[in-house]
Amino acid sequence: MELPPYVPKVQGDFLVHAVGILIADARIIGIGAGGSFVSGEMDDYSDVDLLVVVSDPSLCTDIAARIEIASRLGLLLTCFTGIHVGDLRLLICVYGPPVLKVDLKFVTADDLKHRVEDPVVLYDPISVPYIPVPISSGSRMRFGLGSYLVVRRFGGASCSKPRRY
Repeated sequence: MELPPYVPKVQGDFLVHAVGILIADARIIGIGAGGSFVSGEMDDYSDVDLLVVVSDPSLCTDIAARIEIASRLGLLLTCFTGIHVGDLRLLICVYGPPVLKVDLKFVTADDLKHRVEDPVVLYDPISVPYIPVPISSGSRMRFGLGSYLVVRRFGGASCSKPRRY
Protein backbone atom coordinates (compact mmCIF):
# COMPACT_ATOMS: atom_id res chain seq x y z
CA MET A 1 0.00 0.00 0.00
CA GLU A 2 1.42 3.36 -1.01
CA LEU A 3 0.74 6.29 1.32
CA PRO A 4 0.95 10.01 0.61
CA PRO A 5 4.33 11.61 1.44
CA TYR A 6 2.83 13.72 4.25
CA VAL A 7 2.09 10.63 6.38
CA PRO A 8 4.76 10.36 9.14
CA LYS A 9 6.66 7.09 9.55
CA VAL A 10 4.98 5.95 12.80
CA GLN A 11 1.46 6.51 11.45
CA GLY A 12 2.40 5.10 8.05
CA ASP A 13 3.91 1.93 9.48
CA PHE A 14 0.81 1.43 11.62
CA LEU A 15 -1.54 1.99 8.66
CA VAL A 16 0.26 -0.48 6.40
CA HIS A 17 0.33 -3.11 9.15
CA ALA A 18 -3.27 -2.51 10.28
CA VAL A 19 -4.76 -2.59 6.79
CA GLY A 20 -2.91 -5.84 6.12
CA ILE A 21 -4.41 -7.39 9.26
CA LEU A 22 -7.91 -5.98 8.74
CA ILE A 23 -8.30 -7.13 5.13
CA ALA A 24 -7.70 -10.72 6.25
CA ASP A 25 -10.94 -10.55 8.27
CA ALA A 26 -13.87 -11.59 6.06
CA ARG A 27 -16.26 -9.41 8.10
CA ILE A 28 -14.43 -6.26 7.00
CA ILE A 29 -15.56 -5.05 3.58
CA GLY A 30 -13.93 -1.63 3.45
CA ILE A 31 -11.44 0.67 5.18
CA GLY A 32 -11.22 4.43 5.01
CA ALA A 33 -8.95 6.99 6.63
CA GLY A 34 -10.26 10.25 8.03
CA GLY A 35 -9.16 13.29 10.00
CA SER A 36 -5.77 14.77 9.20
CA PHE A 37 -5.17 12.03 6.62
CA VAL A 38 -8.02 13.53 4.55
CA SER A 39 -6.85 17.13 4.98
CA GLY A 40 -3.21 16.28 4.29
CA GLU A 41 -2.16 17.85 7.58
CA MET A 42 -0.74 14.83 9.40
CA ASP A 43 2.32 15.43 11.54
CA ASP A 44 4.32 13.45 14.07
CA TYR A 45 1.66 14.12 16.73
CA SER A 46 -1.40 13.21 14.66
CA ASP A 47 -3.63 10.33 15.56
CA VAL A 48 -4.98 7.86 13.01
CA ASP A 49 -8.70 7.83 12.25
CA LEU A 50 -9.90 4.63 10.56
CA LEU A 51 -13.38 3.90 9.30
CA VAL A 52 -13.83 0.12 9.33
CA VAL A 53 -16.78 -0.94 7.17
CA VAL A 54 -18.22 -4.27 8.30
CA SER A 55 -20.71 -6.69 6.79
CA ASP A 56 -22.17 -7.74 10.14
CA PRO A 57 -24.07 -4.90 11.91
CA SER A 58 -23.66 -6.59 15.31
CA LEU A 59 -19.93 -5.92 15.11
CA CYS A 60 -20.67 -2.18 15.42
CA THR A 61 -21.93 -2.71 18.97
CA ASP A 62 -20.06 -5.82 20.12
CA ILE A 63 -17.34 -4.27 22.29
CA ALA A 64 -15.49 -7.53 22.94
CA ALA A 65 -15.27 -8.36 19.23
CA ARG A 66 -14.02 -4.86 18.38
CA ILE A 67 -11.38 -5.01 21.13
CA GLU A 68 -10.25 -8.38 19.81
CA ILE A 69 -9.83 -6.87 16.34
CA ALA A 70 -8.03 -3.83 17.76
CA SER A 71 -5.65 -6.07 19.73
CA ARG A 72 -4.49 -7.72 16.50
CA LEU A 73 -3.28 -4.40 15.06
CA GLY A 74 -0.41 -3.84 17.48
CA LEU A 75 0.49 -3.66 21.16
CA LEU A 76 -2.80 -2.31 22.51
CA LEU A 77 -2.09 -0.37 25.71
CA THR A 78 -5.68 0.68 26.38
CA CYS A 79 -8.98 1.35 24.64
CA PHE A 80 -12.45 2.64 25.39
CA THR A 81 -15.65 3.36 23.50
CA GLY A 82 -16.69 6.75 22.18
CA ILE A 83 -19.74 7.03 24.43
CA HIS A 84 -18.46 10.36 25.72
CA VAL A 85 -18.81 11.81 22.20
CA GLY A 86 -22.11 10.05 21.55
CA ASP A 87 -20.84 7.26 19.31
CA LEU A 88 -20.69 3.71 20.64
CA ARG A 89 -19.37 2.49 17.28
CA LEU A 90 -16.11 4.32 17.99
CA LEU A 91 -13.27 2.50 19.73
CA ILE A 92 -10.50 4.83 20.87
CA CYS A 93 -7.22 2.93 21.12
CA VAL A 94 -3.73 3.70 22.35
CA TYR A 95 -0.91 1.59 20.96
CA GLY A 96 2.77 1.63 21.77
CA PRO A 97 5.64 1.91 21.81
CA PRO A 98 5.86 4.32 20.16
CA VAL A 99 2.64 5.77 21.55
CA LEU A 100 -0.03 6.25 18.89
CA LYS A 101 -3.72 7.07 19.36
CA VAL A 102 -5.98 5.36 16.84
CA ASP A 103 -9.72 5.86 16.45
CA LEU A 104 -11.43 2.81 14.98
CA LYS A 105 -14.99 3.54 13.92
CA PHE A 106 -16.93 0.41 12.97
CA VAL A 107 -19.80 1.08 10.56
CA THR A 108 -21.97 -0.71 8.03
CA ALA A 109 -22.22 0.38 4.41
CA ASP A 110 -25.63 1.92 5.19
CA ASP A 111 -24.05 4.00 7.99
CA LEU A 112 -21.86 5.69 5.38
CA LYS A 113 -24.85 7.67 4.12
CA HIS A 114 -24.57 9.75 7.31
CA ARG A 115 -20.98 10.72 7.97
CA VAL A 116 -19.00 13.76 9.05
CA GLU A 117 -16.37 13.65 6.29
CA ASP A 118 -15.42 11.88 3.08
CA PRO A 119 -12.79 9.27 3.94
CA VAL A 120 -9.77 8.39 1.82
CA VAL A 121 -10.45 4.83 0.66
CA LEU A 122 -7.69 2.43 1.71
CA TYR A 123 -9.49 -0.82 0.95
CA ASP A 124 -12.64 -1.34 -1.11
CA PRO A 125 -12.63 -4.76 -2.81
CA ILE A 126 -16.36 -4.82 -3.60
CA SER A 127 -17.02 -1.11 -4.23
CA VAL A 128 -18.74 -0.50 -0.91
CA PRO A 129 -21.71 1.79 -1.56
CA TYR A 130 -21.42 5.41 -0.41
CA ILE A 131 -17.64 5.52 0.23
CA PRO A 132 -16.70 7.13 -3.09
CA VAL A 133 -19.75 9.40 -3.25
CA PRO A 134 -18.83 12.84 -1.86
CA ILE A 135 -21.20 14.26 0.70
CA SER A 136 -22.65 17.71 0.34
CA SER A 137 -22.08 20.21 3.13
CA GLY A 138 -25.77 20.06 3.97
CA SER A 139 -25.76 16.32 4.71
CA ARG A 140 -22.88 16.26 7.15
CA MET A 141 -23.81 14.70 10.45
CA ARG A 142 -22.77 16.59 13.57
CA PHE A 143 -22.74 15.18 17.06
CA GLY A 144 -23.88 17.24 20.03
CA LEU A 145 -23.25 16.35 23.62
CA GLY A 146 -26.30 16.05 25.81
CA SER A 147 -26.23 15.84 29.58
CA TYR A 148 -26.85 12.10 29.33
CA LEU A 149 -23.44 11.68 27.72
CA VAL A 150 -21.52 12.99 30.70
CA VAL A 151 -20.07 9.81 32.12
CA ARG A 152 -17.31 8.88 34.51
CA ARG A 153 -14.77 6.95 32.50
CA PHE A 154 -12.56 6.00 35.45
CA GLY A 155 -14.93 4.31 37.88
CA GLY A 156 -17.70 5.29 40.23
CA ALA A 157 -15.86 7.34 42.83
CA SER A 158 -16.27 11.08 42.68
CA CYS A 159 -13.22 13.13 41.87
CA SER A 160 -11.06 14.22 44.76
CA LYS A 161 -9.40 17.59 45.20
CA PRO A 162 -6.90 18.25 42.37
CA ARG A 163 -3.29 17.54 43.22
CA ARG A 164 -0.26 19.49 42.16
CA TYR A 165 2.74 17.52 41.02
